[in-house]
Amino acid sequence: MKGTITLICVAVITAGMALAAIPLGDWEAPEIPGIDATGGPDLYGYTWIDSNEPGGPALNWIDIRTTGTLVDGLGDDNWVGPFSIGFPFHYYWYDVDQYYIGSNGYLKFGTPYNMAQPFPASIPLASAPNDFIGVYIADWYPGQNGQGSVYQWTNNADSLIVAFYNIPEWTTSPTAGSHTFEVILTDTDSSITFQYMAQTGTVSNNDMLIGIENNNGQVGLEHSHDTYAPSNYVIRYEYPPSTSYVVHDMAVVSSANENSEGFFVLNGDTVTPWAKVKNSGNQTETTFEVRCLIESEGGIPSYYQLGNYGPLNPGEELEITFTPNWTPTTNEQYFFEVTVDLPGDMNPANDEIWTEVHVLDLPGILLYDDGSSEQSWSWMGGNGGLGQRFVPPTYPVMIDDIKYYIAAGSASLPFEAKIHDDDGVNGLPGTELFSQQLLAPTSNQWYTIDLTSQNIEITEGAYYVSWHMTAENSTSIGTDSSYTQIGSRQSWEYTGVWAPFRNAETHDVMIRTSISEPGSYPNFDVDLTYVSGPGGGALVFDAYLANNSGSAQDFDAWLAMAYEGGQPNTLVLRSFTNYLSGWAINRPNMFYPMPTPTPGSYTMYLRVGEEPSIIWAEDFFTFEVTGSESGGSAFPPPIPESLRGIFDIIDKGEAVQTVESAELKVCPNPFNPVTAISYQLSAPSLTNLTVYNVHGRLVATLVNGTASGKMVLMK
Repeated sequence: MKGTITLICVAVITAGMALAAIPLGDWEAPEIPGIDATGGPDLYGYTWIDSNEPGGPALNWIDIRTTGTLVDGLGDDNWVGPFSIGFPFHYYWYDVDQYYIGSNGYLKFGTPYNMAQPFPASIPLASAPNDFIGVYIADWYPGQNGQGSVYQWTNNADSLIVAFYNIPEWTTSPTAGSHTFEVILTDTDSSITFQYMAQTGTVSNNDMLIGIENNNGQVGLEHSHDTYAPSNYVIRYEYPPSTSYVVHDMAVVSSANENSEGFFVLNGDTVTPWAKVKNSGNQTETTFEVRCLIESEGGIPSYYQLGNYGPLNPGEELEITFTPNWTPTTNEQYFFEVTVDLPGDMNPANDEIWTEVHVLDLPGILLYDDGSSEQSWSWMGGNGGLGQRFVPPTYPVMIDDIKYYIAAGSASLPFEAKIHDDDGVNGLPGTELFSQQLLAPTSNQWYTIDLTSQNIEITEGAYYVSWHMTAENSTSIGTDSSYTQIGSRQSWEYTGVWAPFRNAETHDVMIRTSISEPGSYPNFDVDLTYVSGPGGGALVFDAYLANNSGSAQDFDAWLAMAYEGGQPNTLVLRSFTNYLSGWAINRPNMFYPMPTPTPGSYTMYLRVGEEPSIIWAEDFFTFEVTGSESGGSAFPPPIPESLRGIFDIIDKGEAVQTVESAELKVCPNPFNPVTAISYQLSAPSLTNLTVYNVHGRLVATLVNGTASGKMVLMK
């Protein structure tokens, strides 16, 4: 699938080169420009020869659909695996025994990689991806319109076959081409054979690549790029009979954890620094240095250890546990940097890996972005998504909200917010925990979805928060190119199937989530009751707020209004300190003025918590405004000072720990011109007695302080 990227700062325009005068349909190699009959050798000594060369390989298609195993899970721009080769296959100067299958026509050794368009411009390239066999790399879509399948077969002795059958190219049109090809690994001579059967149709941007590349990206042999493979065609890569190529190469494989993924740590918790390095060369390395540095985003070192290690044979890996442990004491972002230093190392590009570390307290926010979007992202076709994987720093935790940095889009087209557990195959998104379609803002801003009422609890593993388009022009989402272009490697993409985000090494999807420990938030009762409106220019409601936490609380209380399912906008906010357990406030017949609101659906919220992102409790009601009640002007207006008494809760002081109910007697009621209000308390207590009219306006404060039972006359 094609991602649509909007550059926020710098726009780069590229033009693709297409081959001229190449007909569609079945192809014969002599008619195809740009393809030689032989190639190589590369630096290591690999060569290739095709079926057009005298003495070259003849087409001998092996159909494995009845003897092999159907590969499940492939779709647009993803990979599956690992699969066992069944024997140690000698590839360049090292052996490989497992592989991943990429939906875009490649096998990947070592760590998996989501190779998506634009593909590498040539082979070899030191930048990722490396260590792959490009059978026929292009923007394929196995499973599109029910077309295309992939099978794999091994005899567990000396032969592996992976075959792609009737694979369509990705396209927005209802029809696509069909491409059938396979790769054969043969252990007896370490050869690699590509076979191509019927080839019909074109591919996106004429972007194709065929070739092989080693594990450090400095050696490889390209057959062709941006050139269509012919039908009934064979390429055989031949292992060199001998080689004098000497490789000194130490690589950092993992930093902090197996996949070098960003992670979260509670302030004060202990972390054991860890790394894995590998001898990626073909010479035994007797001694080398490995360093571990943990520093803040501002570059201030927090931890440093250096050790000398060796010897290490070619292909061997070494796990290193650094001592002492690291205990963070400040809530901030850190970088975990592991570096290997080998004199004469031929590939400095793999000598270092950085990993993000975020230290926080709970309740807190899990995030990997820095708040600045460098690119907005959407999908052609309008049905793709992006997500972020979060591993909490402790268990259990409650998901309190999710946040999206939404870029410009159509105000009438919603996006879909989802949360999935990680109980899918191989830890992929599985059980859906939450799903909701929401209308997004039309300008770049954060959009928060409160989930405190959903009671989503995570007891183990990870969870995924994702954004999904619902139509071609629905809103896009921001992506952040992090500090020194490092991504958390926790970003994912959805194109009908889940896969790591193609830019996960350098970018993070701008999705955040707030979490808390169960029961960590104070217990409040909130009740907002609809009375009448919006006719007559006012919305009338009753409001009730009570602290049932068992202790005094500091909190915010606020009214918020949402229009047509959009983001609730705060109308009025009050902050309170030392609000004692047992105190409550009940404000009947409050009203909100609605001069000429825009027609549509509105939701009024009464919320308590830490405005604006952490909500402990809320209540709401929804009402409709019709054209006859509206003049179409902007809504909502600010609440006048005279109406803000709903949150004027009196500071109760620290001395009073309990509240007893009081019986109020008003005689006569209603009164004219005076009445008597009496009450009785069992002991002197802090007391507040106020009077409001039927419109919710404060009329008088009769008592505000320590009092006992007495009578008050009111005119």
